[in-house]
Amino acid sequence: MARKSQALRTQQTRELHAAYTAAGFGGDTWDVGFLASVLAQMDRGRYPSKRQRDKIDSMIEAGVPTPKGDTELLAKMDAAVAYWAEAGEREWERQVVTDLRRVVFNDWNLSEKQTKLLGDLLQRHDDDVTGANVFTPTPEQRTDLETLVMLYRGYSGQWQGERPAVRKAVEKVTAMLAGEGTIEEYHFDKLNKSMGAKLRRFKTPRFSACDMAKFVESVYIDGTWTKITHVATVMTDTYVDERGRIVNDFLLPTGDVKTLEAERCGKFRKRKND
Repeated sequence: MARKSQALRTQQTRELHAAYTAAGFGGDTWDVGFLASVLAQMDRGRYPSKRQRDKIDSMIEAGVPTPKGDTELLAKMDAAVAYWAEAGEREWERQVVTDLRRVVFNDWNLSEKQTKLLGDLLQRHDDDVTGANVFTPTPEQRTDLETLVMLYRGYSGQWQGERPAVRKAVEKVTAMLAGEGTIEEYHFDKLNKSMGAKLRRFKTPRFSACDMAKFVESVYIDGTWTKITHVATVMTDTYVDERGRIVNDFLLPTGDVKTLEAERCGKFRKRKND
């Protein structure tokens, strides 16, 4: 193989890397990963070793491999990955299709399970393109979604961090409510399943405006913490505050108005002889 200059080899390496990418090879394939690593090394001013140079030159001479498998199927897979990547959606689906691409490219046999999964994912892409996956909530469902998004703020950071799918669904629903996107029925179901208990508690409130309630407060008096029971008037219907809590506003006998979670207050029942 004829000797070539450093500048020429670097240029050809960049062109080959671009050609691999254009042909649909992902960054997780060995060939693309190797070329990317060598280019990064070159950019840092470190020229490849003799062994690396020989490998690069042989790859340049061979060019981008041509597919042995179903080219029509590969085109559908590439279209799905490109569509989802541009939309910034379906990271899991993108990764699965990318992983299966190597199998299809080399004309290796897909298992029955892999074949079904790939077919389902390509159908999902078709439905995304045609809008078949778009879910339009009813007015009542939209109200529930507005409440669920607010309730999400009331969960701890740890709870939220352990449920990335719920966080993603909240982001999608929030954008939809702002008129900046669409959701799928999956997103509606995900929030209902994850926070349904709180939503039901909000929709069957413990108190309504004008109810009476008991509120026990600890007060520091003469160096001692003393529990005082207040009979309070409920000033508002139940609502979700900015911290994601299910609350009411209560008027205390002192004239103070406190915003409290309903669970902190007890029902007030008049005695029969009152």
